[in-house]
Amino acid sequence: MSLGVRVPHRLPTAELERRLMLLGPVVLAVSVLQRVREMGNPIGWSMTDLNVYWSLSPNLLHGGLYDKSLPFTADFPLPFTYPPFAAAVFLPLTVLSWLATKIVWHALSVGCLCWFSRSTLRMIARQRQQTWDRFWELRALFWAGLALWCEPVRTTLGEGQINLVLAAVLMAGLASRRDVLAGLGVGVTAGIKLTPAVSVLYFAAARRWRALGWSAAWLVITIAIGALFSASASWRYWHDPLGVSDAPQPVGSAINQSLRGALSRTFGHDVG
Repeated sequence: MSLGVRVPHRLPTAELERRLMLLGPVVLAVSVLQRVREMGNPIGWSMTDLNVYWSLSPNLLHGGLYDKSLPFTADFPLPFTYPPFAAAVFLPLTVLSWLATKIVWHALSVGCLCWFSRSTLRMIARQRQQTWDRFWELRALFWAGLALWCEPVRTTLGEGQINLVLAAVLMAGLASRRDVLAGLGVGVTAGIKLTPAVSVLYFAAARRWRALGWSAAWLVITIAIGALFSASASWRYWHDPLGVSDAPQPVGSAINQSLRGALSRTFGHDVG
């Protein structure tokens, strides 16, 4: 017996995804326009990290790379804490104005995010033995646009961090089947910021010993390039890489999310 209840028609999941992915270019365009609009907000678009790179990198040539800092606040100086090779990489940006540097860096970071999204999906398509077509391209645009609204991408862009650029270079290396290029991606990014060096564990797990060896070789090359610019800075950094970043920081800073930091902010002094 029919009760006359009408069941709404539901689109198949594949068809629903297809229609959603058609919005990929729109999602990316709206997301980028929103980021551009936020550039006019000095609070949400401080790009503090980029300012450190841009302001302090010239000290690689003039001396005192690890002795000077950017006065972020009266009690919170921000020193340059990356290897000398990183300062050399940022030197070309120092010929630009600060506004031009922010625009170039933002465009580069968004471009790297789009490439990262596309490269990741290409590997998924290859694993599924599917042909890379227009639908996959729309997927890449959609997810890149969506990522612009999510953390940690928003903070990376707002603070002008180098993470998206490093992620793109690292992904290119890890995805390459040529050991020399795979090692290039890991070695160069580790020469800019030590964190990507952990990626050699992937090569070890995959028994790609030649790629692991090339990673070490490329890292040594970045160290040599940094030493060519400043032997003293290079020696100081690699002799004590943790020491150069051991600048005193205020315990009560909002960046410190520990219990001690919270109590120090509450009572107005270091409770430790």
